[in-house]
Amino acid sequence: MNTGVPAWREDDDALVEFLRPQAAVCDPPPKQYLDVAVAALSVRRFDATVAEVLRDSAWTTNHQPVGVRGPSGPRRLTLGLGGVAGTVEVDITRSRVVGWAEAEVLDAVECQTPEGSKPISISEHQRFAVLDAPPGPFSLIFHTSGGKVCSPWFLAS
Repeated sequence: MNTGVPAWREDDDALVEFLRPQAAVCDPPPKQYLDVAVAALSVRRFDATVAEVLRDSAWTTNHQPVGVRGPSGPRRLTLGLGGVAGTVEVDITRSRVVGWAEAEVLDAVECQTPEGSKPISISEHQRFAVLDAPPGPFSLIFHTSGGKVCSPWFLAS
């Protein structure tokens, strides 16, 4: 029976489908939001666990954690590598990252950006460096005997 009322007035899903094309034309999402959404999904690693931040030089006196993504000066982080018995110390400055492992736990290290990743050489003493960190977000991927462990994302300026 036709009551003269459009179908979308009685069904929320139909209303959303009716309004979606109008909203896309009248008020599309800003391009930078779309770029951020695409970048956020493109940098996820499903083959790595996330490293635990055990210590941060920027923690306040009551050990409240702070963000690690800003260019707010030199930072020293101690990262736990999941199930592997060992930690990695990482010093971060504007465009340089220097790190070392306390034990021989690292098989390889990568520097990951939204564009891809590149290997970082490790010395026989488990030291590594990214002397020209790429501008923008990057993360370190540690290859260990227990699998891959991903650092938090950092922002080089």
